[in-house]
Amino acid sequence: MACALTTGRLLDCKNQVGGIKEVFFADWRILQDSLTYDGTDQVTDFAAATLYRYELKSNANVFTQEVTASSDTQSVFFTQTLTIQLSDLLPTYRVELGKMVRNRRLIIFVRDMNDRIHMMGLDQGAEVSAGSITAGGAKGDFVGHTLTFMAECVEQAAFVEPYTTNPFDNIANATVSPAY
Repeated sequence: MACALTTGRLLDCKNQVGGIKEVFFADWRILQDSLTYDGTDQVTDFAAATLYRYELKSNANVFTQEVTASSDTQSVFFTQTLTIQLSDLLPTYRVELGKMVRNRRLIIFVRDMNDRIHMMGLDQGAEVSAGSITAGGAKGDFVGHTLTFMAECVEQAAFVEPYTTNPFDNIANATVSPAY
């Protein structure tokens, strides 16, 4: 049976921290058929691609994967949702964010606070499903863009194999912009 369990799981040490450090956006069309995986389904390589890096600061950045399963239809899929806050409303950001919200096919790499990189949107890409642009009300309020990205995938997000010094330094074809 293909879905028979093969292992158990014990409680590990208290060594996890929630949150997201940064995200990387890439063109789904370039990566979709070029991914190489190791024996544990971690991504180890892909076609030459530029990954556009966005640093994140607030605790409002969240990545979740919801499981939808139906015994009636014999189906399972994962709804991947990423909500990020990009601070500031500079004119230079306006054009690039306009492209981002109109794009239907993104692969998004999410680097969490545990330095694990999750790959979102493999099946058909991720896209913006909601967002807001705010200048705040009080002097201490958030100023910037809040964007929510969504993807529906047959499998949960794969991990990218651990890097050496900086994210993707072990992927020969990856160019990170801006660089570290």
